[in-house]
Amino acid sequence: MTEFIKKGIGYCFFIIIPVFFLAGCSSEKGGSLGNTKYESFTTVKKLLLSKVYDTRKRTFYCDCPFTADKHVGSSKKFKPKKKSARSSRIEWEHIVPAHAFGSTFKAWHKTYRPWKCWLSFLPWVKCRSVKGRENARRASVEYRYMESDMYNLVPAIGEVNQARSNYPFRIIRGEKREYGPCDIEISDRKAEPAPRIRGTLPGHISIWTGHIRVGKLSNQKKKRCSINGTGLILSRNRSASGVGKLKPYRVIRILL
Repeated sequence: MTEFIKKGIGYCFFIIIPVFFLAGCSSEKGGSLGNTKYESFTTVKKLLLSKVYDTRKRTFYCDCPFTADKHVGSSKKFKPKKKSARSSRIEWEHIVPAHAFGSTFKAWHKTYRPWKCWLSFLPWVKCRSVKGRENARRASVEYRYMESDMYNLVPAIGEVNQARSNYPFRIIRGEKREYGPCDIEISDRKAEPAPRIRGTLPGHISIWTGHIRVGKLSNQKKKRCSINGTGLILSRNRSASGVGKLKPYRVIRILL
């Protein structure tokens, strides 16, 4: 009888331990889904401004202060190439450009024409076709989640955000400063950020790519959204600096 009990306990041990292990793996996989709460890019931008960057309002590339209404005043750290609305306000920059992950969606490459466009000969019918980002946003909840993932978004001066476009990060020879003291060079379809933030970039991307749902993407498409595929300049202390700049605990607080 005693031997039977011992064997029974042993069997339970070998059954229970794998169950807990698999449960842990399942939890990890679930956590890798990332943003599955916010589909609205507009909503997320408001949350970033009020909940994540509420105490330290500084732009990512130029380290300029900005206000709660997204206004960037005159600063010794930035000189616009030309004065415009975008040079005096912040925008939310995708570190991994929307084009890099958005172009993996079929809708990005198609033009959507609403059915009412067939009635556009009528003067009161307004019709507008959409393509690229707008069509991907319209057609795919997956894209909307990725576009609205706060781990991949940082505040940047609008003019710099526009100039960076979807260019990869590379080392650019020479130090041509088109924005005065702001240490960012953009040339030949490449962008080189300041050394002080190069270490933060892999931190952002590592966390983001570790959370996005890339199961359906091919290896080539996954690479385009990875650190090396995005052309990031790696830093030896990337983990510490990346997490510190990103304030992940604040993002997690909002996502939960």
